[in-house]
Amino acid sequence: MLVGLVAVGLIGGLSAAATASAAAYGEQYTLTVNPGQVAPGGDVTIELKSQDPLSPGCDQATSPGFVAPIPLVLNSHTVHSGTGKVIAKPGTYTVTVSCSAVGSLAQTFTITGGATTTSPPPPTTAAPRPHVKPVGAPETGDGSMAG
Repeated sequence: MLVGLVAVGLIGGLSAAATASAAAYGEQYTLTVNPGQVAPGGDVTIELKSQDPLSPGCDQATSPGFVAPIPLVLNSHTVHSGTGKVIAKPGTYTVTVSCSAVGSLAQTFTITGGATTTSPPPPTTAAPRPHVKPVGAPETGDGSMAG
């Protein structure tokens, strides 16, 4: 039984799929998580491929990063796949698929997002009022109140 974990990175700004392979019983199996980096609450597709038809027992992918186990359905002669939701908590999680023919295959994926820091906005100050000079003589009255 061989379990492989592969780190995932960004290639040219696009999210790359995470892939792990295990050789067992002379057959090659490949477990892929796509995308390898996903937003909280987003969808991931799990795909399990082999060179020969897969034996029964490769029917779900599990991870603490999934809302629920993802059922894997045979959709071609040698490929099981399924799509499911990830949880909202950012981090790196391991997907595991157990098959009777090869044992367990594992792969990591990352739920992006995390604590972001934002600066407080700068204090706002009122714009200075323009100085307006009165036109003509000031109105001071007729002088009757002068004493």
